[in-house]
Amino acid sequence: RSRHRCYRQPDRHAAAARGKVGADTLLAQIVNLVAQAQRSKAPLQRVADRVAAWFVPAVVAVAVLAFVAWAAFGPDPRYTNALIAAVAVLIIACPCALGLATPISIMVATGRGAQAGVLFRDAAAIEALREVDTLVVDKTGTLTEGKPALREVIAFGRLRSRRRRWRVAGGAGALQRAFAGARHRQRRRA
Repeated sequence: RSRHRCYRQPDRHAAAARGKVGADTLLAQIVNLVAQAQRSKAPLQRVADRVAAWFVPAVVAVAVLAFVAWAAFGPDPRYTNALIAAVAVLIIACPCALGLATPISIMVATGRGAQAGVLFRDAAAIEALREVDTLVVDKTGTLTEGKPALREVIAFGRLRSRRRRWRVAGGAGALQRAFAGARHRQRRRA
């Protein structure tokens, strides 16, 4: 069954099918969603940006103070030692970890998630995953396809005969209809 729209004029014998193109395709929408998630900022990233706004000037000020102190009171060669001290302060207290680690981790998480078939709407969704303690996976297709699918029947004790298993499985109302439909679909496939 095709989901493309088909247009036909009554007086003609030809029909033209048109699918989605360009930005309307599913692939383009997935790429757009991944890019949007990578561009968004997680709450932790906003905190890191605020800290970095104060941290960078403080580090530069400490580096300048180290340079001045070593130039004034350090051993000879004073300016060489002062420059080494200032550069050491800048390297050790580099705010790159704050400014780069969070955006890079968001980009890696959205990229790896997309490869695994998991799409995130934004960076806050990735950060919210740390609070998840239960994950429900729809292996039967009930949530995604809207109908249950029978994958496997495991019988215990006296339920080894196929007829008896189906009677037990289809015992009451809506559940009976669901299993009967799954059984019917399974028979058609076989």
